[in-house]
Amino acid sequence: MLMGNNKNLTPVATKYLQVIEALAQQGSVRQVDVAKYLKVRPSTCFESVLRLMQKGYIKEDQNKFLWLTPLGTQTLTPIKQNQYIFAFFFREVLGRCCEDSRAIGAQIEPILDLDTTLEMCRFNNFLDHIKNKKVDFWAEWKNFQLNPEADESCQGCAHKAHCMKLRKSQL
Repeated sequence: MLMGNNKNLTPVATKYLQVIEALAQQGSVRQVDVAKYLKVRPSTCFESVLRLMQKGYIKEDQNKFLWLTPLGTQTLTPIKQNQYIFAFFFREVLGRCCEDSRAIGAQIEPILDLDTTLEMCRFNNFLDHIKNKKVDFWAEWKNFQLNPEADESCQGCAHKAHCMKLRKSQL
């Protein structure tokens, strides 16, 4: 399963993948760089990186540089999208600061299922839809739907409603 509640990755493992991805965008990444960024001992980092390599999420080249594998990238993409959906909600609806919103989104992501993600996308889009209107909130919400056949994409994330429904039907 690629959406939320990924049983193969703990929140800590997800954090390692995200750090490796972020640091790799700035240049080459070694385990010592990851340990320093996460403020953990190198031995702790080594154990976590080794587990991620054994599961096929990252690889280490001959120069000891770390890279996400295609599996690592594929697994991380929907996790980041889920985190974004909830960070958007906490920032835009509840008024939390950006940093808090990202942290809360990352904490919530491991417990998400696909239905919750779909409904959160729908809710975020609905809020954008009624932003400057005076409406009966509950009447409008009851009738607001994303249309998978029209290839509607969510305003605040990279999910597309039809892709989400297709993934859901394949689970």
